[in-house]
Amino acid sequence: DVILGASMEELERLRQQFSALQAQDTMHRLSERNCIEIVNKMVASKMLDHLVFTQTGREYVTKARLEQEILDEIERARGRLRVNYLFSTLNIDEGTIQAKLKEMLSVNKALHMIHDELITRDYLDRMAEEINQALQEAGSLSLTSLADRFDLPPDFAKSEIKKRLGKSIRGSLEAEIIFTQAFVDRHAYVIRGLLSAATRPVSLQQTIQALDLQENLAVNAATQLIQEGIVMGTLQGRTEKATFIPTIFNLSRQKSLESFYVQNNYISYQTVEKFGYSSPAAWMSTNFPEGKALATCYVPDLVANQLADAVTEAIAEDTWVDLTTVVPPQLTAADLATLIQACPLLAHSSESRAMLLDDRYAVSRAFVGRCFEILEKNVKERAEASKLTQNTPLGTPQGPSSSSSKGKGAAEDQDDEAGAKGGRKGKGRGGPSAPDKGKGARKAGESENSGARSSVKEDHARHGMALLVKMFPEVERAVLAAIVAHARGRMKEVHEAALKTVFVQANSDRKKQHVAFQTQLSNMYFNLVMFKKAIEAPGFPAAERPILEKHIVKLIGNNIVSLLTEDQALDHVQGPVSINSPAEREAIIHRLPPGPARQLEAVSAGLSLALGPFIELVEAASAAFQMRLGKLDARTERSILQSHGEELRGQLRDEDRPANVLQLCILLMYMHVHHAVMNVPARSLVSLLNRIKGGIPDEDFALLKEFHGLVVQYLSAKPDAPDKASMHDRLAGMVPRLKDRVAALLEGDEGSTGSESLPPSSPSPSSS
Repeated sequence: DVILGASMEELERLRQQFSALQAQDTMHRLSERNCIEIVNKMVASKMLDHLVFTQTGREYVTKARLEQEILDEIERARGRLRVNYLFSTLNIDEGTIQAKLKEMLSVNKALHMIHDELITRDYLDRMAEEINQALQEAGSLSLTSLADRFDLPPDFAKSEIKKRLGKSIRGSLEAEIIFTQAFVDRHAYVIRGLLSAATRPVSLQQTIQALDLQENLAVNAATQLIQEGIVMGTLQGRTEKATFIPTIFNLSRQKSLESFYVQNNYISYQTVEKFGYSSPAAWMSTNFPEGKALATCYVPDLVANQLADAVTEAIAEDTWVDLTTVVPPQLTAADLATLIQACPLLAHSSESRAMLLDDRYAVSRAFVGRCFEILEKNVKERAEASKLTQNTPLGTPQGPSSSSSKGKGAAEDQDDEAGAKGGRKGKGRGGPSAPDKGKGARKAGESENSGARSSVKEDHARHGMALLVKMFPEVERAVLAAIVAHARGRMKEVHEAALKTVFVQANSDRKKQHVAFQTQLSNMYFNLVMFKKAIEAPGFPAAERPILEKHIVKLIGNNIVSLLTEDQALDHVQGPVSINSPAEREAIIHRLPPGPARQLEAVSAGLSLALGPFIELVEAASAAFQMRLGKLDARTERSILQSHGEELRGQLRDEDRPANVLQLCILLMYMHVHHAVMNVPARSLVSLLNRIKGGIPDEDFALLKEFHGLVVQYLSAKPDAPDKASMHDRLAGMVPRLKDRVAALLEGDEGSTGSESLPPSSPSPSSS
């Protein structure tokens, strides 16, 4: 008490002093600016560290007061306030208020900052009471609608609502929706009544849409009722798309499906699906494990056993069976293929005794083998027939062609298409064709070859089918067609092998023929060269040269052009070639490819030229056609002279006509005197006769001269001349004597030349 009394007295004394001080007149007054500076200095010296400046700087507030004012503003806003509102109301800078709010939020767990809004726990509690009131009225509320209604983030609203479920909010949450228990019970009662009365499948989705039910509540109620045994049935499918199948309906449809399956030995998946089973194959496998699931239906093992028995019977009888007649007709090709794959008798191996054709016919391999033998024999016979007709199909395998049997010019046009004789290549066989140059032409040739090969395959199939129908009239055509189709590859191989053999033989024959042509051409070419040499010899009358050159070119040149044309025709023209006249030769030249045709036309045109230019054309054509001409050396020249002389002597021995005997004798005498081959027309015999004068005995020359005069006189006489018969008799009597004199003169030549090997002689150009 003493201490308390002393304190009160001290306070009273201080109050009196303060009152007296206020009553005195002010001697020094501080301005507002001075006060601000004093406070700032005190804050800077940390004498005052709990003050917060306003935005004007003339007012100060403590941090505790600032926090209280913030709480007062939130309370005044009923627990929800935007932060921006504090900036203008409290007149404090934004950074200070944000820092204070961060401090308050870290300490006060009942305060939340949501999207620049301050929300208190009281506000959330009032919100929960409002939600509960609306829930009891509506029966269900979605979290999304509540978040939109209170303008809150969905996650935050869901979190706060979950905290108050079962407390201030009387309801349960299911799939983002809050339900009252009464609402849930009403759904259960509706679903229970509906499913209990159902006698056929009921779609939950249609039920939910028709009765405006909540999907999750309806599905959960149906599931729970079935699990508890209150409703008899099952659910097929998932969630709201499930279908309720009553037990009575399930038993009825199972009985119907079983009856159909047993009576028909099959049941389609479509039929099972119509009874409400979404996985028919699995359901059938579960209820009928002794069956087999196919592509579109389910069958018992009995069907597979019947198929195996039919194949066994076909093997035993060496015949065939149509498997589509063994299985139910409703099975598709895919179903039959599945059954066939499961049949060991039709396994794809060489050891199996039956094979599957056209995906439906089981055929004994022995029967197929017999058919193959018939087809192979026919293919070989047809390949051999192609050799006889000199026509090799385009699809045959091509072997190497003889380089010596084709000319350079022809080779330019023989790149893409197989020829018809001996496998030699050529552009065409029915007429002239343009040369193939470039990539486009090659592609066109390949396309033509592909079409030709397809045509050959169809030809094999057509002939093979006709043959098998004739051999096996009791077998269905479809079976034979399947066998032919299966044998196509083998027939092609056999045909190609047979054609290859034909090709090798034909190519060999063609080479031999080409060599023979080349030998004949060389002999005729040597004759031309030797005739040219004889005409150009010193002392030969210059006036006679053009006549003799024209005669020789016409006589031998025609044979050369015909021989070259025939050689090229064998490569490019189908069928046999016969050249009996210049017109036939020109027609064949027009059917050749451009390259060979140009060469032959040039040589043919050279028949009107002199001997020298014509020989050059022959040499160019021979080089282009790769027909090598030999070199005319001394030994070859002697051989030709000997061969030519022997031929003339042989003709002389068999000849009795005076005019021909005269010509042969003069030619032999000229060869005897000048050692040169010569052939002249009848009007030029006088020139040759004069050139052998002095080279033979005078009596022999006189005999020739006399015989020549009589021949000219005889030929010039009229048929009814009175002395024509006597002249003929006189000539006939002189012929033996003239032959003997010529033979006597030539006996020395035979001994001097000896016997030399000669190339095969060409037809003599010296015959009259």
